[in-house]
Formats: sequence, C-alpha cells, structure tokens
Amino acid sequence: MGLLQQRSGGVKIRIGGNTQDFAVYVDEIPDGHATFKEKSDLKNPTQTPAVLYTKELFYLASNISSLVNVKWYFGIPFNDTNWRLQIAEHSQAILGDNLLGLQAGNEPDYYLNHGHRTEPYGPPEYFKEFSNLIAAVQNNPSIPIKNMLIGPSLASGPWTPEQLWETGYIDAFKDSLAAITVEHYPTNNCFVQFGVGTLVDPQEAFPRFLTHQSALTLVEPYRHTSDLAKEAGKPFIMFETNSATCGGLSGISDSFGAALWGIDYGLTMAATNFSHALLHVGGQSVYYNPFTAPPTNQSMYKQWTVGAIYYSALIVAEVFGKSNVSQIVDTTNNGLLTPSYAIYDNGVLSKVAVINFMDDPSGAHDITGTITIDGGRVPREVYVK
Repeated sequence: MGLLQQRSGGVKIRIGGNTQDFAVYVDEIPDGHATFKEKSDLKNPTQTPAVLYTKELFYLASNISSLVNVKWYFGIPFNDTNWRLQIAEHSQAILGDNLLGLQAGNEPDYYLNHGHRTEPYGPPEYFKEFSNLIAAVQNNPSIPIKNMLIGPSLASGPWTPEQLWETGYIDAFKDSLAAITVEHYPTNNCFVQFGVGTLVDPQEAFPRFLTHQSALTLVEPYRHTSDLAKEAGKPFIMFETNSATCGGLSGISDSFGAALWGIDYGLTMAATNFSHALLHVGGQSVYYNPFTAPPTNQSMYKQWTVGAIYYSALIVAEVFGKSNVSQIVDTTNNGLLTPSYAIYDNGVLSKVAVINFMDDPSGAHDITGTITIDGGRVPREVYVK
C-alpha cells in the first residue's frame, strides 16, 4: 500500500463482495477476532462463507488509515430486506472521512440465478429494494450521512445497465448515491473451481489478453453509463474486476502477460471516464491476487507473496500521478499490439505511456514511436522508465 501511495497519493480498498450480503454483526468473537467465517452457503456460487464481524473490523481499518492514506468502501448486507445496518452505523462512526461509500447490493442481476431471490426478480424489483433501503437509512439516526450508498454494481450478466437505467434509477436515487458502480471480468474459471458453467482453456484464452482489443471490448458496454454518470455528477467506478472470476486462471492470471493486460485495461478504463477501478483479492488459492498473505501469524518471517497484477497497479498509479486531475487519452494508432496513452495534468501533457504486446523471438518485436506535442512545445528533457 505504501508503494502505491508514494506514486498516486493514496489507495482505495473495498471490504465486501459476496461476503457482505450475508455478513452479521456480533458484539464479540472468541479470542478477540475481528471476523469469523461460518459454513459456506450452498446457494452461493463461489462458496463464500457467511461472515461474523465485530467493531474491531472498523478499528482495524481505521488504524491502517492512520499509517497509510487508505480510504474504504464497505457494504450493507443485501441478502434480504430485513436491513442489518450495523455496518453503516459503525463504519461511519469509526472511520469518519476515511469511509468513501456503502455498497447496496453486490451483483444483484445474479440474485435470482444464485437462489438469493424468487421470481419475479428483475430491475424493477431491485429498484424497489434500493428505495426501501434508502428509507431505512433515512430513518436511522445512527447513520448521519445519508448519501453514501454505492450502486448498482451490476455484473452485466442477466441484466444490462441500460435495463436498470430504464427504471429511472439514476434520477430517482442520485441524491443518495456517492457513486455509480459496475463489476465485470473478461472470463472465468468457475467450471474448474465449482463445476459451474463451461470449461475455459487458459492456453486457448491467453492470446485474447495480449491485445488492446481486450480492454476495448471490456469497456464498450459501459460507454453510455459513463456518460450518464458524468451527467449526474457522480464518479463511475469499476467496483470489482480482475483477469478471471472464480479465482483466476493458472498460467494467465499469474503471468507477465496479465501484468501487461492489467496496465492496458486500467488506462483504457481511465480513458473511458472510469473514476477508478478495484482489483479483487481472494484467498490463499487464488491465482490473480495482487498480493497474498501467509497463513495466520507467519507474516513476520514468511513475508507476503506479490502477484503479477500488483505490478499493473504500481505502474498505473505512477502513470496517473498524485495530482488527482490527470486526464488519460487513448492515442493508439500503431495497431492493437502497441497501445499508447497521453496523460495530461491541468490540460498540459505530462506523460506518455506505451505498451508493447508483441513477442517475436527474432527480435522483430521492437517498436519505434514518434511523439508530437501540440504547438511544438518540446520539453528540454524527458525521463524514461
């Protein structure tokens, strides 16, 4: 986290996902634990355990923020509409300005498929539930900040974003929304991990990651939503992504190729007006983790393991810089294997980023780029990394 802060000024972390919808607050967990996982819900496709948590979880997050400039997202349980609002209450009280938002529903377009709702359940039903949650928050004096909700966090699976926008979601709820969010992965490993869906062969899938077309294809469904978020004056966030859902693909997610893909994907999202994106982090057996902690209390002598996608985050953080006003423009004109980007700070070109996906053992993978600056204002010196 410290290395990311050095380059970008801060880090945003989300605690939630499938776990948040089934999270239950308790006053105390034996042995002083902040969280405890119960038996997996058999209706949960990723077999994510339900989580018990105490106030210590929020104090832990607050202590991290006192050491590194980390801001947090938490999520309100959404497995039913008997709203459990303790996460909202305690996170606002303990984290203060370090809390950025509260997610309301994680991939609700999959709730029916995963057995979390019964027919009929579609965009109108989610709209109604979101409205009911807003009313519960409004009537709760222990949640003083009422406009911190995050949604809709669609996976763009059974529903498209446009199907939800047709309900009037953005106009109806914009006064309660801190940001508009979506979640999406380019592929999955669910068949191998859980016997769900169809088999994805990593060897066959890998070439699709090694081209700028991958990033362009991933952002294409969200260009309209990006415009709507801008019109509403809301940040637009890719709230969960990585190389492949259900833990990643061996040989892809843990490869140098995935690191290059992550850089290109991150910069393409920025050029499409995403405000930021969150990379999913899983458990010990996950291939796509940016970093993985050793089991239990062994971190003092076994250290953490860094994954391929962490280097993507590190480089993208440096490309963006600390100004928080950087604008990213996709300037790719040399083909899909050599994407390039211009980075402007306060309207002035500050950096250029070039990616080379080409791999040729003969040495023909080298490229030559020409950078033209408006008005011919060529800097006296440049730094190359």
